[in-house]
Amino acid sequence: MDAECKEDTIEENRTCTVFKGKAQTCKKAVGGIVDCCASTSTVSLGDYISLILAVGKLDSAVSALDKSNALRGAYETLTGPIDSAWTEINKPFVQGWENIWGGTESVASDAASKTLIGSIQQTLLNKVGDWTAQVFGDAAANSLFSVAETGGSAFVGGTAQGPLQLGGGQAIIGSVLGWIMIAYTVYQIVMILIQIIWACEKEEFELNAQKQLKNCHQVGSYCNSKVLGVCIEKRESYCCFNSPLSRIIQEQARPQLGLSWGTPKEPDCRGITTDEIQRIDWSQINLDEWLGLLAQTGHLPSESSVNIDNLTGAGSNFNVGTRMNTTKRAQERVGGIDVDKARKDATTELKAKPLPGN
Repeated sequence: MDAECKEDTIEENRTCTVFKGKAQTCKKAVGGIVDCCASTSTVSLGDYISLILAVGKLDSAVSALDKSNALRGAYETLTGPIDSAWTEINKPFVQGWENIWGGTESVASDAASKTLIGSIQQTLLNKVGDWTAQVFGDAAANSLFSVAETGGSAFVGGTAQGPLQLGGGQAIIGSVLGWIMIAYTVYQIVMILIQIIWACEKEEFELNAQKQLKNCHQVGSYCNSKVLGVCIEKRESYCCFNSPLSRIIQEQARPQLGLSWGTPKEPDCRGITTDEIQRIDWSQINLDEWLGLLAQTGHLPSESSVNIDNLTGAGSNFNVGTRMNTTKRAQERVGGIDVDKARKDATTELKAKPLPGN
């Protein structure tokens, strides 16, 4: 299930590799304010391993069918590349920012940027004013704020009388404290811009899911962007595989084969060739981690779980209703047969036929 083969039409040969990985990275920016390497908690390792095992059995069974079988044809279509379908499904998510602002070019223009920043400043100012009036009362709020257009009292009965400004009118203290609001507003805008500039990408969400599924080997980390000698964007680099078992075998086999993982900036996630597979000493491949994952997720066979009903009956992955185990199915097939009569008939038939050579 985890092999990739390529045909060379010129050389007329076929090369195959197994356990091929994919290089992926995630970023941590501005001292961790943006962390796109954080693990997600919505992924189930147990469900993933169940799916791997179930698909393996299904693939083996269906692949054994004759190539002309209609079911096999449908299955092969189903398991074909789905990259385009996945892209279509994720468009609304990937383009969420564009959907909100109605496009990126207009938002990037100076006029739109000024309008956006002004709106944020005014909103923050009004929020602080509302909080001050609710906690300390109208008198305290009016000593800090005034109505922007008229300079009148900012609050009456706890309700803002219009867009607010610091100071102005009777708000003498506001003029003194104005620099605090300016500093805080700038800080908020910077934080918003950081989140926009270093927004996490779809591939990074996929990487975090892969890490949760134990599919990834960390190659290392490196600084991707510096300002005045200070690293403002750090990237973690990984090789991610199709299953935990593929990753474990890669980690165990590479030292034997003298294969490196490359560098954090240029990871080498290639598969193992068929020639290299023959050079591996499989007695030195430690699968304790894989057995531990099977035990952790309830997939490690035990004496109680390995029985004919679980293997071939109701517990089978092929059970789509009330599947009987092989013993019951065999009994049902021969249940109506008179074994003694069949034996006697066979004996009579054999006696009636001349022996060879007579």
